[in-house]
Amino acid sequence: MRRAFAVLFLGAAVSIGVTACGGKSTPTPTTTVALTPKVAYEQKMQILGQQIDSVMGAVSNANNTQLPSGAPLPGKTEAANLKVAQKELLEAGAQLAKIVPPPKLKTEQTHLLQGVREVAAEFTPVIAALKVKGSNPIKVLQGILKFKGLLVMRVASTAIAKSGYDILGTGTETGNG
Repeated sequence: MRRAFAVLFLGAAVSIGVTACGGKSTPTPTTTVALTPKVAYEQKMQILGQQIDSVMGAVSNANNTQLPSGAPLPGKTEAANLKVAQKELLEAGAQLAKIVPPPKLKTEQTHLLQGVREVAAEFTPVIAALKVKGSNPIKVLQGILKFKGLLVMRVASTAIAKSGYDILGTGTETGNG
C-alpha cells in the first residue's frame, strides 16, 4: 500500500548536493553550477513529492497501527493523526502553488495542485466519521483509497512525466519533452 502511495504522490525525492572536499585551511573559491530551468523544476517537484509521500505514507500506515493489545487505534486518535496530515497537505499545496512550471506544464501543474487540495478536503468527512462513537477505524480509513483527488493527482503526475519531466526522482523520463 505504501508503494502505491509513493507512485501516486510523486515518489521519493533525489537529494542532490555538491560538497567540496579539501585539506587546506585557506578558503578556496567554489564554483556554482547553473541549473537549467528543467532541472530546477524537477528538483523542486521531487523535494515536494518527498514531503507529500511522507504525509501519505503515514496515512497509509494508519491501517497497520495498533495498540499493544493488537486492537486498532481509537477513532479519535486516528482522526487527530489525519488532521495533522490534512494540515501538512495544505502546506504542501501552498508550496506547490509557488512552483512555477514550464509553460507547457501549466495545465498539468494546476490539476496536480487541485488534486492535492482535493485530497486535503476529502480528509474532512473521514475525520468526522472517525470521531463517531463505535465507528470502525480500519473501514473508515479504507475510504481514503477512493478519494477523487488521488486520481486527479495520478493523472496530472503521469502527464507531467510523459512530457519528459522526472518529477518522481526515478532518473528516467517518459516522453520527449
